[in-house]
Formats: sequence, structure tokens, C-alpha cells
Amino acid sequence: MWRLQSRDGQLIAQLIVRSVGMPWIEANVVAGPVWDEHADLLISEFEANERAIETDDWNEADRLYGKVRSVTVLLNPDGIVVPEYLLHTDGTTARWRWHDEPFD
Repeated sequence: MWRLQSRDGQLIAQLIVRSVGMPWIEANVVAGPVWDEHADLLISEFEANERAIETDDWNEADRLYGKVRSVTVLLNPDGIVVPEYLLHTDGTTARWRWHDEPFD
């Protein structure tokens, strides 16, 4: 199981994989103890991303995703922090892609 955590190690959500269609992984979201502290930001980023897909204006989505990355870490099923990831969640489902090395 994948986990989304706060930078200080608190569980935001468990991500129960339901399909893998590389490069995207899709999962059901199980809220963790600190979900409520992060839900507004995560869902706002998801909504901004959906709007950007329609309008091709990525400014808000990129800004919000920067905030998401500044307060979260993604752990793979082995419990290892993933260096690079792009994750979107509406609170019920999540989709993300990842890389095991930092991007330049």
C-alpha cells in the first residue's frame, strides 16, 4: 500500500491501488488521522488541475501543486520515500505517477 504523509511523518492517506496503467497509478483513498488538515489543499489542487486540462492555463494548478509537494511526501509500498511524484486526489480516489530519482 502506498502512503501520503505530511513532511513530519503523519499519515494523510493510505492509497489502495486499484489499477496501474503506466505511467499513472489509480487508487482508492483511505483518509488518515491528519487528512482534514490537508484536504482543502489537496482537493483544490485536483480541481485546479481539472480546470487546467480544459483551459490550458496551468498557473494555478502549478502553484497549488508546489504547495502540495512542500507539505507532503509519498511512500511506496516498501515504505521508501519517492523522490519525484505528481499526485492528484479528489478525496475519494487518487492518481499519480512517480520516478525513483529526482528530476533535474
